[in-house]
Amino acid sequence: MRVVKTTPVQAEPGFRLNPFSLPARFEAGQSDVAAAAASVYLDDQVAIVRRRIAGLPLNIKIPVKMYRGVAIRYDVTRDGPATGDLFLVHRDPALHLPLSRGDDPANLSVDWQSWAKLFGLPLLVEDETGRLVPARTYLGKLAVLPQRDRRYHAQFAERRPRFLTRRKTGPKGQRAIVAGREIIART
Repeated sequence: MRVVKTTPVQAEPGFRLNPFSLPARFEAGQSDVAAAAASVYLDDQVAIVRRRIAGLPLNIKIPVKMYRGVAIRYDVTRDGPATGDLFLVHRDPALHLPLSRGDDPANLSVDWQSWAKLFGLPLLVEDETGRLVPARTYLGKLAVLPQRDRRYHAQFAERRPRFLTRRKTGPKGQRAIVAGREIIART
């Protein structure tokens, strides 16, 4: 995935959209003066952004799959607790959409993963230079995770496989071995 430079998305402190109660309507704004505040409708398939540019109404319908990912940003420069922002990242920075803002990292990380899973988008992290980098390595839409060990445990080593549990084990002790030739009757 390419590294993307972002512009800040404004959201009020305590702003939170619940990923499990879509569709949602909310007001979003940009920090730059050129982008006016917008009214946004968001569901699991599409985002509709309504704003006025030069006095003319503009409605933009964007499929959610056109967004590059769900990004998280922490602002640690202020005094007090670090504030985090979640937002949908688009190629056009004016179309970034805020999803959540808060100061609890546990809640933000749960929301971050929930939004990414809901939309099927990659997780992105904004570093200190303002660039978005993937939180995981992706191969297409498949997340590449570290290899896990196979499930082999000492308690399974002594146990018989499931298909063999239906068969009876032979008697312990001496077995009679019959030696000789087989007689076949032919007509």
